[in-house]
Amino acid sequence: MAKAKKKKTTLLLLVVVLVILAVVYGVVMLGGSDEPIEEQGPTVIPVLEVDKEKVAALSYTLNGETLSFINTGDGGWVYEEDPSFPLNSRDFGNILSYACSVEAERALEDQTDKLKDFGLDPPEQTITLTMNDGQSFVYYLGKFNSTTNGYYLMREGSDVVYSVKKAYGTYFGMSLMDLSDVQEITPVYLSGLNTMYLKNEHGEVMLRYKEDGDPVAYSSDFHWFFEEPDGLVPADNAACEDLFYALTENLYMEKSAAEAVTEEELAQYGLDDPFIEVTIDHVIATYECVDEENEVWKYIYTPDVYTIYVGDETEDGVYRYGKLADSPKVSLMRAGWMTDVMAAKKSDLRVADACLIPMVTVEEMDIVVDGKKYDVEIKQHMIGSGDDAIEGAYEVNDREVAPFAFVNFYSAVHDLRAEQFLDAPEQPAADPYVTIKIERAVGEDVTLKLTPYNLNFYLASLNDEPGYQLVSIRDVEKIVSRLEAL
Repeated sequence: MAKAKKKKTTLLLLVVVLVILAVVYGVVMLGGSDEPIEEQGPTVIPVLEVDKEKVAALSYTLNGETLSFINTGDGGWVYEEDPSFPLNSRDFGNILSYACSVEAERALEDQTDKLKDFGLDPPEQTITLTMNDGQSFVYYLGKFNSTTNGYYLMREGSDVVYSVKKAYGTYFGMSLMDLSDVQEITPVYLSGLNTMYLKNEHGEVMLRYKEDGDPVAYSSDFHWFFEEPDGLVPADNAACEDLFYALTENLYMEKSAAEAVTEEELAQYGLDDPFIEVTIDHVIATYECVDEENEVWKYIYTPDVYTIYVGDETEDGVYRYGKLADSPKVSLMRAGWMTDVMAAKKSDLRVADACLIPMVTVEEMDIVVDGKKYDVEIKQHMIGSGDDAIEGAYEVNDREVAPFAFVNFYSAVHDLRAEQFLDAPEQPAADPYVTIKIERAVGEDVTLKLTPYNLNFYLASLNDEPGYQLVSIRDVEKIVSRLEAL
């Protein structure tokens, strides 16, 4: 008898638990206990399907205003209030597609007494489609349900409430400025770059790119140069290339802020005295057919220069205002992407490479390490690769050394880079610990000296000139240890 009672009690508890779970599930699916419980429906429920080619007009309300658009009849659309408005065809095309093909994920029948719970009384937005034959379709958009990750929707004249994708709220939440064509900046490729200019709170810098190098540098491996009053001065390849991509890829117009701004109105956006100014001088290369009959194609090179001004941040700090110098339009530019541009300093673009000399140009090296001499002679440079390669031949103090070991040593010299810079160049205060004189077949001979500076760094200097590059002790020790291992 006791066992029977225990079974009944257990069964009763299970029933109670199941009821509670069912109630909780319904509440969660609605995002709150004040909304009616949704019933599970089909995965996709057709709500409205019309041919967008037969739509004459589309309008939707947003923040108390109505945005209306008219079909021009030739496949294009215009903003009704101002047909000259530069409507972004891609974004508007997405809005039109969603307006003409409405599909729901859930359907709730007979909900007229609960519309406030869904944000449909009054509706948060009204969307209206007008067809070429005069017929209209109207539906309403309500609250967002974070649990189902969608919005509530209802057609005019119906008592059915639908749950639709989040995308409906996203597209019909686009303001007029969101639908404006943004200013497009011509893509820039490094191979076509001439100069780039940057002005920010740290000062200004003008850099020239020369793919084949310039005789002003001791090595043809230098491609970037400061443009100074007295001529070109080598700059750091890696740092300048990083800045190039920051200027040409991270500075872009994401949204429109104002269509036509006068000179007097620039101050509203901080563009009367820009926070950042960038000018890019480059060449645009296009591959064009110049003789259709004979199918002759060739590259056409067109010079192009543009300047971007960047002004104040928006109130939320997400964007900064920006504009092209030759345009009255103000756009929004993503502020978080400008970190490198804002932080860029001319001093950080100084050459960090201590000895950027290609090994293929080297014939001999006279090296002294703490008084010990090493005479290096390159008998034969490695030529080619794979099975057809000609192996290099190297001697140190008249003794042949393994090609791989020598290449490993020279790489440590070639890859030596400063980790810190001095504010101003200094003459070494002591005798050098390492001296490397490089005699070259191409270019002038170069002498690199590495002198102890403090407990962590050596001062690197070339050709007895004052040095400003501080290289780490571990990198100098790497050169020495690889040399001694030859």
